[in-house]
Amino acid sequence: MLEARVPTWGERRLFFAATGVVVTGYVLWGRPFAWLHVPGIPLFPGEVTAAAALLVLARRRRQDRVRLPRYWSVALVLLTYAALRLSWDVWSYGLGAVRDAAMLGYAIVGWAAFRLVPECDTEARQTATRWVSRVAVAVILWAPVAIVVAKTLGPRAPLIPDSETSALGFKGGDLSVYVGAAMAWLILIPEMISPMKARWSLTAGGVGLLILGTQNRGGLLAALATLLLVLLAVSKRERRQALRQIVMPVLIALLILAVTGITIRTIRRTISFDQLVANVVSIFDPPEGSSLEGTVRWRLAYWSKVIDDIALGDDWLTGVGFGPNLADRYGFQVIGNSSQPLRNAHNSHVTLLARLGLIGAGLWLAFWGSLGLTYLDLRKDPTRRSQLWLLAFIVGVGVNSIFDPALEGPQMAIPFWLAVGVLAGLDAHHPRVRGAASARTPLQRSADTAPHQPR
Repeated sequence: MLEARVPTWGERRLFFAATGVVVTGYVLWGRPFAWLHVPGIPLFPGEVTAAAALLVLARRRRQDRVRLPRYWSVALVLLTYAALRLSWDVWSYGLGAVRDAAMLGYAIVGWAAFRLVPECDTEARQTATRWVSRVAVAVILWAPVAIVVAKTLGPRAPLIPDSETSALGFKGGDLSVYVGAAMAWLILIPEMISPMKARWSLTAGGVGLLILGTQNRGGLLAALATLLLVLLAVSKRERRQALRQIVMPVLIALLILAVTGITIRTIRRTISFDQLVANVVSIFDPPEGSSLEGTVRWRLAYWSKVIDDIALGDDWLTGVGFGPNLADRYGFQVIGNSSQPLRNAHNSHVTLLARLGLIGAGLWLAFWGSLGLTYLDLRKDPTRRSQLWLLAFIVGVGVNSIFDPALEGPQMAIPFWLAVGVLAGLDAHHPRVRGAASARTPLQRSADTAPHQPR
């Protein structure tokens, strides 16, 4: 029998370093970064990352046995079913089917992270913690500037070669998710930067979310959901401290905007107090005759048609599969003959229901339900704050995916599945996870008993 071959430290370091660079590009540059490639060669950062994950996994001759967390077990069942469905659809739709399955296919990055994270030593984890802290501060400061630049100069910016994506085509929803996650990180793990920088970053993040909220409602809700999960889990003292650093500056900024009437004209919506109020109100009751009402009605009509078709049609059990253009199928195409037409239901969850039917939707709901149970466990354990942060970020992406096809793009799908994989890797080898210790290597068991390192 072949002995298990564990990738060397250099291989693990190379994988996580490359993945870190790609994720940083997604966080700070978003969709334009996802389209970067050598002209004429359709090899994008997301595909390179997925290929690196496959290479790392292929070099393992035998997998060590570990106890899978509930949510990761459900995710693997879902991914297996999706792979079987794809193997059937690819004969009819070719690369179109592969492209539509990417929202689940990028989970290969998460699987590689799940296998490699427990083998990383304390120094590697501290390096990752410092990197996340720096990126968190950077995205908080950059996001408001990025959205203003995108909404004012984006149409006049050059396009990424071989695409119709502007070099300044930042998405407000994605930026909001990342700002919310960055603020949550600074609340949970502020030790890696100075206290003054942490306080000012939280304040800047709250004000930045106001600016981003004028352009995207779903992203604002996603950021608030992330912060809410974290605030409910920390101590009362930490909660009060965080709220003081966020709420008061936000209220002052709102008052200034309301009194001065500062307005920045953009392509579609202004950046102003009135626009922010209109966006928040439109979540519950969009004003009649406004563009916000039209957007809400269009999405609700689209989702209703997809759900009714799957529920009442012949494809209720297994879905329509990967390959069919959903926007064309249901008459909601908005880009026409563009080289980048809408292919999904403008909601990652409804898209998954349409493509995988009741089986896929049931597994997807079980995945989120398992994450909910994991959150209840994490709230009781103050030593697992990095896992809590990862779960809060995952939920934020899930909320944003209700209003936007976030998981259909690598700029959100890869960080999402990477977070799921890292969370599963940390959870599966945590000392409190029953049955995990017996499956660990001696190196992993010794790491559990090592002195606790400051976060």
